[in-house]
Amino acid sequence: MFHEHAPEMRPRVGTCGLGARMESDRNKIRLGALEMAAVYMRSNALSTPIVSLAIAWVLTNWVAPLWPIAWAALSTLAAIATAVVNHAFLNDPQREKYLTQWSGAIEAVAFLGSFTFALSGLCFYIPGERLNNILLMSVLVACIASVAAMAAPRLRLAVFSAGPHAAALVATKEHV
Repeated sequence: MFHEHAPEMRPRVGTCGLGARMESDRNKIRLGALEMAAVYMRSNALSTPIVSLAIAWVLTNWVAPLWPIAWAALSTLAAIATAVVNHAFLNDPQREKYLTQWSGAIEAVAFLGSFTFALSGLCFYIPGERLNNILLMSVLVACIASVAAMAAPRLRLAVFSAGPHAAALVATKEHV
């Protein structure tokens, strides 16, 4: 009898804003994960020119210097784009409001950077040159581990980052 007249004790989602708060919490988690990935990707992009030049220098043992240097320059440009986009995202005071757009931009530059770096495995593969080819495969495996660790909080970002390296590794693996 008491229960018939007592007010309902459990909150309703529509009346107390619980649904909106849960969505807000999800967005904050998504934002935090993207911020963490952006910090790591920006730092990684700053070292990419040095790593690209070092790999290009080693590749000149097997390939005319023009091509590895051109690849290193392309990788450096992609790294600069990655650093600029991630820096802009991290310094945008309204980044939470534009989370979807920032996610797309960061995924795009992550793919661009990974694609240009993965080109090393495809462009500089030399049939019969095991040392060169093992070097290239090692670089691709290291890149997969690196970008997967940086982008792990965001599955789509991890796929966009590691995908080109993995595809290049599979494409070159059959020939070694």
